[in-house]
Amino acid sequence: MGRIVWTGAGRPLRPESGSGHGRWFQRCGRQAGEAPAPAGDHWIRAPIKSRSDSGEKTPRVAYPDKDARCPCLSGETYGACCGRYLESDAAPPTAESLMRSRFTAFAVGDAAYLLLSWHGGSRPDSFELDQTLRWYRLDILSTTAGGPLDTEGAVEFRAYFKHDDGAGSQRERSRFVRTGGRWFYLDGVVDS
Repeated sequence: MGRIVWTGAGRPLRPESGSGHGRWFQRCGRQAGEAPAPAGDHWIRAPIKSRSDSGEKTPRVAYPDKDARCPCLSGETYGACCGRYLESDAAPPTAESLMRSRFTAFAVGDAAYLLLSWHGGSRPDSFELDQTLRWYRLDILSTTAGGPLDTEGAVEFRAYFKHDDGAGSQRERSRFVRTGGRWFYLDGVVDS
């Protein structure tokens, strides 16, 4: 399987528009002058966001209380864990902490944070989150490098979700790069 950029749709990759999953996936668009896509299929999981009656996009960001358990299940409170990254300019110090904060962004519906924490060489211009998905559990399976002094790292994880059709999980190995003192999500390979 080629490189996949994970944005959290939580469905098996089906790049063919006739596969019945056309609303879940779309091609990762590039602007002139941007870095070329890596070899292999390069898709983003980009579910369509619901729209209001006026046709405007309706963002859903529901930040937890600062004292609530963090959605990434680190054992910390939201305010002491991912909240400090999602609700401020603070930068996660490791690839794993960025992975956890990105999971939390999916869980609360913060698409802006997902785009900001995505490396410019692989980031789409925009994407929308599916309002019917609820991400509720993250298991970190392994990490490779990705520490405060590293420039590259990888995190393997399994993320669990519920949606209108039931529940499921997605296993992925995500790559991260550190540029200008900040970690960014680069890409990932989804493992069924």
